[in-house]
Amino acid sequence: MCRRTRGGVAVGMLAMVAGCFGIVNESYMNESSAAAQPSPGKAMVKVVRMGGSGLPGTVGVWDREKMVGRSEVGTVIVYECDPGEHLFIASARGGMGLVKANLLPDKTYDIVVELKQGTFSGPKARLYASKPTNNFSKMTGVFDRLRHVVANPNVTAQTEEANRPGIQAFLAKYESGRHVGLVDELGPNDHRP
Repeated sequence: MCRRTRGGVAVGMLAMVAGCFGIVNESYMNESSAAAQPSPGKAMVKVVRMGGSGLPGTVGVWDREKMVGRSEVGTVIVYECDPGEHLFIASARGGMGLVKANLLPDKTYDIVVELKQGTFSGPKARLYASKPTNNFSKMTGVFDRLRHVVANPNVTAQTEEANRPGIQAFLAKYESGRHVGLVDELGPNDHRP
């Protein structure tokens, strides 16, 4: 089969699969408010993707097996969750970024996503916890001026189901201590003032 034919078949199959999962017909992310606050008793995490030296494209962001959303340059994903321990994962072809978080109720936290070109393996995702000990905590005013979005639950449910085996395999590897990626930590007091 010639290259042109293989490429056409691949594009056609991708469009068909995307249609089956509702990706073509329904928006993955919906607009949200920058002023969003957590519901009483809940925690809020804002996943920020600025421009700068990173690469364009989307990065899938997960809270263990739950899809938080797809992060694009210039957006903030607004994610409300239960307080307590969480493991946030950003996935890209070349590698994953992780943030272990311990969240308090009624507080808002920021996590920054970055996508960098890997040497041989493709783009690598990195996650950084915004906390008083780094410069990210001084940038919340900039974060709040970016476009805020929230994941569409209809589409994320389909994505979670399709990716469950891979995420479970990754989590099993991580929990056995075999993950060698960089893990940042977001403590309970690393919330916005």
